Amino acid sequence: MTANQHIHQVINVVGRVESSWRPASAEEGFEIVCRRLFTPLSDPAQFKDRDVVARAFADLYRSRQQEFPLKCRDSDYEQRLRAAYPIHPEIFDRCAHRYREQPDAEIRPGGF
Repeated sequence: MTANQHIHQVINVVGRVESSWRPASAEEGFEIVCRRLFTPLSDPAQFKDRDVVARAFADLYRSRQQEFPLKCRDSDYEQRLRAAYPIHPEIFDRCAHRYREQPDAEIRPGGF
């Protein structure tokens, strides 16, 4: 292998390692934290239970609209409930908000 080929190989490897970093989205944060705290769902019955719980919360929020924030009525909120399961997404939102308020908070994927 020539010196030029070695240089291109090193640049290729460094380029992959040096990928640009970006903060995790809320949904990615749900998945990261859940993966770290809980055993991933694997049994179809577990997915069904998750969906039943998410639907029950969504139905409750829609049937008692005056008692819950507008965002809970949004059709995407049920998906957020599924993504954050078994933790309610509001807990994630509040933890992330409080974490960001800290003067030395470092926002990184899965970190709050």
